[in-house]
Amino acid sequence: MPQIIFRGVERADIAAFQWDLLERLSEAAGCPRDHFVVEHRAADFLCDHGRHCSCGPLIQVYWFERGKEVRDKVAGAIDRAVRGRGYKTCEIYFIPLQPENYYENGVCLGGQPAGGLE
Repeated sequence: MPQIIFRGVERADIAAFQWDLLERLSEAAGCPRDHFVVEHRAADFLCDHGRHCSCGPLIQVYWFERGKEVRDKVAGAIDRAVRGRGYKTCEIYFIPLQPENYYENGVCLGGQPAGGLE
Protein backbone atom coordinates (compact mmCIF):
# COMPACT_ATOMS: atom_id res chain seq x y z
CA MET A 1 0.00 0.00 0.00
CA PRO A 2 -0.31 2.60 -1.66
CA GLN A 3 -1.95 1.05 -4.70
CA ILE A 4 -1.73 2.86 -8.04
CA ILE A 5 -4.09 1.78 -10.79
CA PHE A 6 -3.34 2.89 -14.35
CA ARG A 7 -6.12 2.98 -16.95
CA GLY A 8 -5.52 4.18 -20.48
CA VAL A 9 -1.75 3.66 -20.20
CA GLU A 10 -0.09 0.88 -22.17
CA ARG A 11 1.49 -1.87 -20.09
CA ALA A 12 4.81 -1.38 -21.90
CA ASP A 13 4.80 2.30 -20.95
CA ILE A 14 4.22 1.46 -17.29
CA ALA A 15 7.07 -1.05 -17.42
CA ALA A 16 9.32 1.61 -18.95
CA PHE A 17 8.79 4.17 -16.18
CA GLN A 18 7.90 2.00 -13.17
CA TRP A 19 11.40 1.67 -11.65
CA ASP A 20 12.14 5.42 -11.66
CA LEU A 21 8.59 6.31 -10.65
CA LEU A 22 8.66 4.03 -7.61
CA GLU A 23 11.95 5.59 -6.51
CA ARG A 24 10.38 9.06 -6.67
CA LEU A 25 7.16 7.95 -4.96
CA SER A 26 9.04 6.16 -2.20
CA GLU A 27 11.02 9.30 -1.48
CA ALA A 28 7.97 11.59 -1.62
CA ALA A 29 5.68 9.38 0.48
CA GLY A 30 8.31 8.23 2.96
CA CYS A 31 7.67 4.53 2.58
CA PRO A 32 9.66 1.68 1.02
CA ARG A 33 9.23 1.16 -2.72
CA ASP A 34 8.10 -2.43 -2.14
CA HIS A 35 5.03 -1.10 -0.30
CA PHE A 36 3.67 0.28 -3.58
CA VAL A 37 1.40 -1.87 -5.71
CA VAL A 38 1.18 -0.92 -9.38
CA GLU A 39 -1.73 -2.27 -11.39
CA HIS A 40 -2.46 -2.02 -15.10
CA ARG A 41 -6.11 -2.19 -16.12
CA ALA A 42 -7.14 -2.36 -19.73
CA ALA A 43 -9.88 0.15 -20.43
CA ASP A 44 -12.22 1.11 -23.24
CA PHE A 45 -13.60 4.59 -22.80
CA LEU A 46 -17.07 5.02 -24.25
CA CYS A 47 -18.80 8.28 -25.04
CA ASP A 48 -22.36 9.13 -26.03
CA HIS A 49 -24.24 6.20 -27.63
CA GLY A 50 -21.46 3.74 -26.84
CA ARG A 51 -18.96 5.14 -29.33
CA HIS A 52 -15.32 4.71 -28.47
CA CYS A 53 -13.66 7.97 -27.48
CA SER A 54 -10.13 8.91 -26.70
CA CYS A 55 -9.76 9.72 -23.07
CA GLY A 56 -6.51 10.60 -21.41
CA PRO A 57 -5.03 8.25 -18.86
CA LEU A 58 -6.90 7.98 -15.56
CA ILE A 59 -4.81 7.05 -12.56
CA GLN A 60 -6.26 6.14 -9.16
CA VAL A 61 -4.11 6.23 -6.04
CA TYR A 62 -5.49 4.36 -3.02
CA TRP A 63 -3.54 5.27 0.10
CA PHE A 64 -3.52 6.47 3.67
CA GLU A 65 -3.62 10.26 3.49
CA ARG A 66 -0.22 11.92 3.79
CA GLY A 67 -1.17 15.58 3.35
CA LYS A 68 -1.38 17.98 0.44
CA GLU A 69 2.37 18.56 0.09
CA VAL A 70 3.08 14.83 -0.32
CA ARG A 71 0.00 14.40 -2.52
CA ASP A 72 1.24 17.19 -4.82
CA LYS A 73 4.69 15.55 -5.10
CA VAL A 74 3.19 12.13 -5.84
CA ALA A 75 0.79 13.55 -8.44
CA GLY A 76 3.62 15.48 -10.07
CA ALA A 77 5.83 12.39 -10.28
CA ILE A 78 3.03 10.30 -11.80
CA ASP A 79 2.11 13.07 -14.25
CA ARG A 80 5.73 13.48 -15.43
CA ALA A 81 6.14 9.72 -15.86
CA VAL A 82 2.94 9.32 -17.87
CA ARG A 83 3.23 12.43 -20.02
CA GLY A 84 6.92 11.68 -20.51
CA ARG A 85 5.78 8.65 -22.53
CA GLY A 86 3.87 10.89 -24.96
CA TYR A 87 0.41 11.04 -23.40
CA LYS A 88 -1.04 14.54 -23.80
CA THR A 89 -3.12 14.53 -20.64
CA CYS A 90 -3.10 12.71 -17.33
CA GLU A 91 -5.84 12.70 -14.70
CA ILE A 92 -4.93 11.51 -11.23
CA TYR A 93 -7.24 11.17 -8.28
CA PHE A 94 -6.53 10.06 -4.76
CA ILE A 95 -8.81 7.83 -2.74
CA PRO A 96 -7.91 8.05 0.94
CA LEU A 97 -8.28 4.89 2.97
CA GLN A 98 -9.12 4.83 6.66
CA PRO A 99 -6.91 2.56 8.80
CA GLU A 100 -9.97 1.35 10.73
CA ASN A 101 -11.43 0.03 7.45
CA TYR A 102 -8.25 -1.67 6.23
CA TYR A 103 -7.28 -5.20 7.19
CA GLU A 104 -4.06 -7.03 6.46
CA ASN A 105 -4.12 -10.76 7.16
CA GLY A 106 -7.27 -10.31 9.23
CA VAL A 107 -5.72 -7.61 11.42
CA CYS A 108 -7.20 -4.13 11.41
CA LEU A 109 -4.58 -1.45 10.88
CA GLY A 110 -6.71 0.94 12.88
CA GLY A 111 -5.99 -0.86 16.12
CA GLN A 112 -9.36 -2.57 16.44
CA PRO A 113 -9.26 -6.34 16.79
CA ALA A 114 -10.61 -8.47 13.97
CA GLY A 115 -13.27 -10.98 14.80
CA GLY A 116 -16.92 -11.83 14.60
CA LEU A 117 -19.89 -9.64 15.37
CA GLU A 118 -20.38 -9.12 19.06
